[in-house]
Amino acid sequence: MIRNIQHTITHWIGVVLSRMPFNRMARTTEYNTTFYLKRRHGYGWIPRLVTNRIHTHFHVLSQREWFAREQFIYTQVYRKRATVEAGWLKLEALPGLSLDHILGGPHQNQPIKFQSLAAAIRALQHLHEHATQPSSQSTNMFSHSDATIRNVTYDSQADRAWWFDFETVHASHRPLAWCFADDLRVLLYSAVPLLSEAEMEVLARLGVATYPDINVLRALRQLAIRMGQSPDAFHFAQTRINTQCNALFSTMLLRALDTVEHYGNPVHV
Repeated sequence: MIRNIQHTITHWIGVVLSRMPFNRMARTTEYNTTFYLKRRHGYGWIPRLVTNRIHTHFHVLSQREWFAREQFIYTQVYRKRATVEAGWLKLEALPGLSLDHILGGPHQNQPIKFQSLAAAIRALQHLHEHATQPSSQSTNMFSHSDATIRNVTYDSQADRAWWFDFETVHASHRPLAWCFADDLRVLLYSAVPLLSEAEMEVLARLGVATYPDINVLRALRQLAIRMGQSPDAFHFAQTRINTQCNALFSTMLLRALDTVEHYGNPVHV
């Protein structure tokens, strides 16, 4: 009973945090190419300060740091245009639709839902692979740290997903396997509110099957245990999941992860 009350309070704190937008955004078209313009709200330093003071797993970058990180990934990894003009970050639009629009479509068929989710997981792993390359600026440069379904697009024609909004970064003391597992946690749990219970079960199995790194899955297992027992407000803010679905999906995810053999010693969270 007490745990349920604690989870409910934590959930509503998360709801409040999720409704505190950091940024402003506009759209423009030049020579038949669409660009998105982004910058922080004038009050954006307040939620940034609050987040960075009370959260130890990731921190929100300053606007200057965020612009530099986004530009680096767009130009070096995606080969897309990204500039800073008159205090705005100007980004070439990525192909496709955002994953939350795809999953939330009232008439969307199941194959497209899971095709887009699988592509998002593959794109996340592809991004993570850059962490082992010499061009990496820091050990956790290529973990996302806010990998929700609202921060990725899916192009159905190319069957490819693209991640964006790299304005938060995992804490430097966290090992890469943990950071990658945390990204996978956010993606999977943030998809749950738009799926049926049967689809949630498929999602759990899809996540385990599509991301094959055993060290990441070990870390994800520990995160799933934690989310089922004592989720924090930022978990609810990122994923927008309710307490009931959170507990149910944690059980499903652990069941899927338990099918993976040879875990060895678990990664501690």
